[in-house]
Amino acid sequence: MKLILSRKAFESSAGKVANPILDDGTLVPLPIPDKQSPIRYQDITIAGQNLGKLASELTNGRSRASHFAHLDPDLIESAYPRAPGWRPIFGQVDAAQSVLAREGVGPGDLFLFFGWFRRVTAAAGRFRYVPGAPDLHVM
Repeated sequence: MKLILSRKAFESSAGKVANPILDDGTLVPLPIPDKQSPIRYQDITIAGQNLGKLASELTNGRSRASHFAHLDPDLIESAYPRAPGWRPIFGQVDAAQSVLAREGVGPGDLFLFFGWFRRVTAAAGRFRYVPGAPDLHVM
């Protein structure tokens, strides 16, 4: 069995800010921007939070609620309106798929997703990073 570490969600080049950890400890991965996606940040809700609001406020407007998001891996059924029979999905294309094929990754191998996270709080109705909160890399 192969073990694959796969970075997901906002990071230093895609989104440019840490993903939020809510006051209750919930990790909220913000999908990376993708102009070819039909899904907008404002269409996605995770842990009761609209990702349009989170992405816009945490990036100081660089990512807008109306921007398109790459929802992959797509693992949370309640995040977005679904067709009957929906199932979670993870996919790779282009260079990422080529690396997996070259390394012989296949059925029975294990993917572990990780990302950059930092605690946030809602102050005056807006999400902000908690001053002094550490940056964390979480699987």
